[in-house]
Amino acid sequence: MEKGKLSSRLRLWLVLVFLLLCNPALSFAQVRFTRGTLEIPTYTFARSETVAPLFKTVDSASLYPYARLDRDSMSRKPVPVKYESLTLENEYLRVVMLPELGGRIWSAHDKLANRELFYTTSVIKPTVYNQRGGWPAGNLEVYGPYDAHMLTWPGEPWPWAFKRNADGSATVVLSHIDHFFRNKLALAVTLRPGRSFIELTLQLRNNNLLPNRYLLWTNAGVHATDGTRFVYPMTRTIGHDSSALSTWPIAQSVDLSWQKNNQNMLGVFGLDLYDNFIAAYDYNEDYGTICYADRRQARGVKTWTWGTGEAAMRQMKHYTDTDGPYVEVQSGRFVWDGNYEFIEPGKSDGWTEYWFGAGKLGGLKTASRDAAISFDGRQLAVTATGNFPNATLKLTAGANVVWSARHHLSPASVYRATIALKPEAASQVLQLEIRSAAGALLAQFTQHPGGKHPDTVFAADAIPRKFEAIEKLTAEEAFQQGLAHEKFGEMEEATQAYRAVLAKDGRFTAPHLRLGLMALDRSLHDEAINHFNFVLERDPTNGDAHYYLAVACAELGRTDEARRHYFRLLPSSSKFEQRDYGLGLLALGAGDFKEAAQRLSQAVATTPMQLSSRQAYAFALRKLGRTTDAQKECDALLALDPTNAFAQAEKLFLATPHSALRTPYLDSNHEQGYLELACEYLRLSAWPEASRIIERGLAKSPLQNPLLQYYGAYLADRLGEAVATRRYLEAARRQPL
Repeated sequence: MEKGKLSSRLRLWLVLVFLLLCNPALSFAQVRFTRGTLEIPTYTFARSETVAPLFKTVDSASLYPYARLDRDSMSRKPVPVKYESLTLENEYLRVVMLPELGGRIWSAHDKLANRELFYTTSVIKPTVYNQRGGWPAGNLEVYGPYDAHMLTWPGEPWPWAFKRNADGSATVVLSHIDHFFRNKLALAVTLRPGRSFIELTLQLRNNNLLPNRYLLWTNAGVHATDGTRFVYPMTRTIGHDSSALSTWPIAQSVDLSWQKNNQNMLGVFGLDLYDNFIAAYDYNEDYGTICYADRRQARGVKTWTWGTGEAAMRQMKHYTDTDGPYVEVQSGRFVWDGNYEFIEPGKSDGWTEYWFGAGKLGGLKTASRDAAISFDGRQLAVTATGNFPNATLKLTAGANVVWSARHHLSPASVYRATIALKPEAASQVLQLEIRSAAGALLAQFTQHPGGKHPDTVFAADAIPRKFEAIEKLTAEEAFQQGLAHEKFGEMEEATQAYRAVLAKDGRFTAPHLRLGLMALDRSLHDEAINHFNFVLERDPTNGDAHYYLAVACAELGRTDEARRHYFRLLPSSSKFEQRDYGLGLLALGAGDFKEAAQRLSQAVATTPMQLSSRQAYAFALRKLGRTTDAQKECDALLALDPTNAFAQAEKLFLATPHSALRTPYLDSNHEQGYLELACEYLRLSAWPEASRIIERGLAKSPLQNPLLQYYGAYLADRLGEAVATRRYLEAARRQPL
């Protein structure tokens, strides 16, 4: 009997092993996360600018505060460098991130295809293609809110956090406060059990008191051969030169979607998308890298290639030693990457997209989050990004179902079918629909006769307007010209246009608002206040003018005036939701923590997703001795923003352990990170806390940035510490320039 039991157990064990081998999903009930190090041969720099130039009069291509790297000091050969690595792994993918390379996926290994999803180089060889002169090409990166490839390498790792989710999935969040616009950018990378896609969520937050410009893109490098083809659902494009409008894929009798047909570099953006996916599919290797997103929100798609000519081969030597050429598949918030928009104070923007590989399809016609499809009207091939048993596939021609089938779809297999259509189907609308056994729509493809796409919407709003001479424009047209200049960052041209508007109509409120904002951004308070008061003369209830006057008066210490303007904000104004936050800041400045907590509690109730209100509220609670409530508010902050340095600092000030959420860095361990965190406390009139942050930055920063010293001097002066003030100033003056 015992022998029979043993035999039964052995058989059960063998069955379980067999099931695990046949269905690896059973062994990944949870996504695995590991933290380690990865050694990569790297071309390193021995020198850079000590400090980036602050004024344009200095002869430098760098962008303050990002210091330019000295290309002449780059090592002749790569040297081994160890990088911190963060790895997410499920049964289909192994995804590696290196925080020192910023908001980037270094490697995404497709286990089924045994290949990389993105272009992964064997060395890190920085190119000149950013304002620092040091950008490693390839992989997948996020860039924005300024139009520049990653600027934080080397020297500024992105803070990160790890989250375990209830469904067994896992997320790594990488974040950075952009030093140019001071918006916070976060990239959340998620793997889910049983899914072969990488889920990326991008979020940009403006936690400042004034609007900012921004754009936001993901950029994936993909290994290229002469069989690589851009599969983009578009028929018209715009180039980097905004006047370069063209057709796709055929332009001047050349099919530009094929890598082999591009002798020179090509970068174009889609203007009339008719589907939600973009891809680079290699017909030689029968494998594609696919991105799926809701293109009503993430409207931007871009192709990029160096081409295949002699110039492209020369360029290749600058970004790799042995890995061959690559192309770029890019996905963005706006239609093209010179297209900036404004983000208001306290607001956030972003989207979620899905990246995955699909092979053995023989090509690609469409893709969704759940499936990739190749269909030429006769031969059908389908693969899925998850396991969908007994899925239904149905093809209709006009109103008639002409073919249907049921099949188990999965990432590990390709379903194929040959569909015999009658001749009359060529003049009918064909629609392929795939649904799960429960009826959920997995994918849908519509083919119109003649390959037409009648449902596309041309993105006319994304094409920069061409204006006549300003003297021929109406006041409204001249204002629009000024606004276009301002979005491009052409502030002098914008100022000239707005002044031309006022020469036509001196009481036109819109240009007064814009000129006032530009002045306030440069701390020209009197000029800004004059413009905002002009607005109120014509429009006494203008919420924007009252809000910006409140901000300007508060910065000047005119708190009664600031408070009056905050109270003048009406519910009809978009700035009304900022009222209690602004009043709470004024109460903090007066040291009235009880009033501040009451105002900030209301602000949090009104705008629970606004981090700046929640930060101020957590601070006020701590100052009132309400430590439990302050802890809860910090936890709420970290739930919304897992790398929130302010919440982590507050936990240290509360002298309690970190929350269960794993956040390895208090801040970026970079001088600019300490300055940003100190500024968060400065806004709250929290001079002692800001001073402690600066002291920590000086203790950990190897370069001793003079700005840290100057901030220290300012704070010591506010705290009445004359000796410390002099010490900071003397130390700052000794720093090399």
